[in-house]
Amino acid sequence: MTHVMRLQGALFSGAAICLTVLSLWLSRLNPTAELLAVALLIVVLGVPHGAMDPIIAKREYRVSGSHAWFLFAVGYLGLVLGVIALWALWPSVFLAGFLLITVVHFSGDPADGTSPISRAAFGGAIVVLPCLLHAGEVSQLFGLLAGGESAALLVPTLHRAAYGWVALLVLSGLWEWRRSRLVTLEFLALGAMAVVASPLVGFMVFFCGMHGARHILRTVDGSEGAAVGHLLKGTVVPMLLVTCIAGVVLMLTGRESLELRVVRLIFVGLASLTVPHMLLVEPLRFRDRRGGRVSLSPAGRA
Repeated sequence: MTHVMRLQGALFSGAAICLTVLSLWLSRLNPTAELLAVALLIVVLGVPHGAMDPIIAKREYRVSGSHAWFLFAVGYLGLVLGVIALWALWPSVFLAGFLLITVVHFSGDPADGTSPISRAAFGGAIVVLPCLLHAGEVSQLFGLLAGGESAALLVPTLHRAAYGWVALLVLSGLWEWRRSRLVTLEFLALGAMAVVASPLVGFMVFFCGMHGARHILRTVDGSEGAAVGHLLKGTVVPMLLVTCIAGVVLMLTGRESLELRVVRLIFVGLASLTVPHMLLVEPLRFRDRRGGRVSLSPAGRA
């Protein structure tokens, strides 16, 4: 499977470079059309990687039997609804927390052996670097999620941090050259895309082409020969859960504009799913790193 994940990394890097070049030469799409296209692709190509959480729960945590699965489902759904409630009650706390856990979670994407500093640079790139050239657009997105005051506090800070983050990402990528030229390519391609491309489109390409795709490949790789069809069947119920979450978010924003509802659906939905997802996979990542074991966790090989 290692060669498949290397191919995935090369394809992501190629897509990121192509998007960077196109962003320099072509005019932007209609904002509403771009937003709807991004939302559709995230749901179809990005969200399914989290729908494999029951497979991880069964394999790594030995969840079995109706009682155990009931408790798992209740706990998972409770965390999802808790995040939605946090957004509804304290949107500024929600936004800051979402950005933090996003950086931590995405730092698990690089291949096994990548240094912790390089991981941090990689994980934060898609969050911090768009503020370098697209601070106004990021501020608008954050304002839709958490209000103008929260955006006014966060975006200038991220904008200032972006200068140093570019240097950190480039240096980290060059440092990883000694171990893997592909990792260096992934770092530099991500950095270029995050700086130049539209923040929403860049996030979609990263979330679907790198994060989601790599997680799915690692899950399949760690499933001990289980048929892909069997794995796909295990994602049916979680995807139904995602549909229900989308309905809840849309109900809570029913009187708002289409753009506002879609932005909140994307990011509130992702945040609510990310918290229980991280509680499953992050302990595996740190366990495998300490023990030198390679598995489906985000620190696995690529």
